[in-house]
Amino acid sequence: MCGMTTSWSNLVRLRIVEACQASFSGCLMAVTAIVIGAASTRCVLSGTVPNGRQTFWMTTALLVSLVSAIAEWLIRIS
Repeated sequence: MCGMTTSWSNLVRLRIVEACQASFSGCLMAVTAIVIGAASTRCVLSGTVPNGRQTFWMTTALLVSLVSAIAEWLIRIS
């Protein structure tokens, strides 16, 4: 069991410590999803697109989340 669903569930209930204990990468992915979701909503409502710097940081956050999830999974199955 990887703990990502538990991590997301705890995070939305503001149980930050429990979320990180269940799965740090799951917690990181949830925070990334919340931030990118908020930025996307802002773009839709304002009719603008993210600039290059914002796109870079959102992409970087997604890649860090993905790499951390893969690393955590590899550690858990070994």
